[in-house]
Amino acid sequence: MRFEQLKRQANVVLHKKLRKSGKVWLVVGTLFFTGGLAIENNMVAVKADTTVESETNASNNEGESASSSEQPNNQVEADPEADVSKENNEDSSNQDGDSTSIPSDTQTNEYFGGSNETIDDSGNVTADIQYQNQTYSVKGQVGTIAPAQNSAGDKIYVNINKQSSGKLPDDTRIELAGPAGFSYNTYDKYGNKMSNGRNGDSVLNVDQSMKDSNGDLYYHLVDEDTWVKQANGVDGGSTNDGSNDYMVYNVVPKDYPYNDANSVTNKILPAADNDGIISGQISVKSINYGRDFTYDYKGKAGETVSASMNGDSEKDFPYAPVVKIKLLSTTIGELPAGATIELAGPAGFVYSLYDKDMSLSDRGLNGGSAWGTDKKMTTESATYYRVSTDEWIKQVSGVIPSDENVDNPKTEYSIDPDIIEPVLADVTVTSNLADQVVTKQHGAIGSTIDVAVPVVKGYTADKQTIQATVNPDRTITPLESVEYTKDESTDDNSNSNGGNHHSNSNHGSHNNVKKINYDYLNQTIATYLDRGPVQLFAISNNKFNPVSERALKPGTSWVTDQMATITGKHYYRVSTNEWVEAKDAYVYEEVSKVLNIEKITPLINDEEKISSSRELGSDTAWKTDRIVYLGDYQNPTVAYRVSTDEFVIKNN
Repeated sequence: MRFEQLKRQANVVLHKKLRKSGKVWLVVGTLFFTGGLAIENNMVAVKADTTVESETNASNNEGESASSSEQPNNQVEADPEADVSKENNEDSSNQDGDSTSIPSDTQTNEYFGGSNETIDDSGNVTADIQYQNQTYSVKGQVGTIAPAQNSAGDKIYVNINKQSSGKLPDDTRIELAGPAGFSYNTYDKYGNKMSNGRNGDSVLNVDQSMKDSNGDLYYHLVDEDTWVKQANGVDGGSTNDGSNDYMVYNVVPKDYPYNDANSVTNKILPAADNDGIISGQISVKSINYGRDFTYDYKGKAGETVSASMNGDSEKDFPYAPVVKIKLLSTTIGELPAGATIELAGPAGFVYSLYDKDMSLSDRGLNGGSAWGTDKKMTTESATYYRVSTDEWIKQVSGVIPSDENVDNPKTEYSIDPDIIEPVLADVTVTSNLADQVVTKQHGAIGSTIDVAVPVVKGYTADKQTIQATVNPDRTITPLESVEYTKDESTDDNSNSNGGNHHSNSNHGSHNNVKKINYDYLNQTIATYLDRGPVQLFAISNNKFNPVSERALKPGTSWVTDQMATITGKHYYRVSTNEWVEAKDAYVYEEVSKVLNIEKITPLINDEEKISSSRELGSDTAWKTDRIVYLGDYQNPTVAYRVSTDEFVIKNN
């Protein structure tokens, strides 16, 4: 619905007030429904010696800016005497609507096209793409993430998508809802936001439309290399003939959480008790096990907590999803009638709008204007004011509310789950004999893991392990090949007794067998919280071989009674013939004491990283249940645990 149409309703009241801003008075005109919600406002700069009666054109303020003592960062204060009318604004086309400058530091080209492209009927794509001044070759299917490699062998991961555009009927137009104080984002053909927006309250000629892989629709402005996204307040347009498909690529991080199949369902909605403790329950689909797992969570608003399995043992499902939950609270209250938001100028500056879920709207509000508001929303990280039915403006520098007190505040609770499920896959190892398959290898996406080289009877491999990369498409690719050498025959140097052959210990491939040294000790160890499932090993043929069927869950505790050492590596025994390498766990002792903190003291996690958001206050007391020995086996960092993954170093 266009904003001008609302003016004609009988229950609309226009309020005006004077507000001093720098050396000028501002006349703020606010359009309200008598039921409450402000829809449109107009603000115009007025000289201090001008009377209110002389203001007859408060609504005709396209392109005008107002001086303000509070300017957004890096903005030049507007001159109230300057002529910045519509006629003097730079406009690159013959379109009706004005261009609006969007701050350049928000512009990044995330999406791009390719060259030398081929695509078959099954959606298989090959192409060359330019990324950070390097050419990468990518091969994969439309709608998937695929590896791309340059001539030096460097690898990135690329999301491959297809977009479709087509010609529109002649004289097709779109209408951008007003008032002119609204600004609409513009984009290039790949979906990158451009540095110039378009003002509201305008009609634009368009000749093409384009639909991206998310189903979002864009319109191409005639005689410009510019597209406007179909969004709230964009009316008109038409369907196209769908004549042109083209590929769009974007690079994803190496550790991209490629877990779309981990669907989440709320089983018990989050709720808070009288002490402010939020709890709830979710169901998470596991990719590795093909079933749902139930997780419980508990904590305070603003915290990120680890969720625990309900009804299943984490030891029985070591490759199940690891779930962390960010606990959120949102408080919404009603503002007094007539409340406004003033936006510091100049008019070319654009303030972003958001929906209730904190997602960016595709339009914003120009600086040098004021708007009615009826509700205030507060989260852990920011405050927002409602300026239309489902559009909110964030309180940042330059956003000045007339009133911050609310009535009837109500708090809602929600969660933001972070789900990481390790990849579980077979690895095909290339060798000079034949491809060897190592089953059930695992690791976090983007990580490099060690894979045990398969034993081939009668042959010796040139290495015991190879490295492999865990890919976003949940496959594992070896980075090395294996060379097998045939063993020398030992038949001439052995004696037969009852059919058993005993090799001469000074002959053949057994010359270099390493001895395992054992130490007997009783102690407790814990696995690191954020490293994923921990590889287990079994002793066979006087060496440690990876166990493929089982692993240790992150953040779990175990009793060990032996430590074994071979070729400088240390292993702890956690069951009859299952061992964990010392680098994948830390030793701890159970204690029960109170720490008296005399000064502000930093906290670390189990990987000795200092927390950037939490610390212990001076003159406080904290209970501890563990003294831990982190890091290097022979020279550990000694610390006390004060929460699940927060420690204070003993020397502090």
